[in-house]
Amino acid sequence: IESGELDAQNLIAGYCTLLYKRYGTFEDVARRINLDRRTVKKYIGEWEKT
Repeated sequence: IESGELDAQNLIAGYCTLLYKRYGTFEDVARRINLDRRTVKKYIGEWEKT
């Protein structure tokens, strides 16, 4: 983040992952940020690949 190199895709993926670690389910994360649970799962999977 400090270098300004983080794109929107990775920003969302990181945020989804942070919320998932806090709340524990894709459904809880999806409800909090108004995304489909499958989309949340996709973003978390992308974050884990990095």
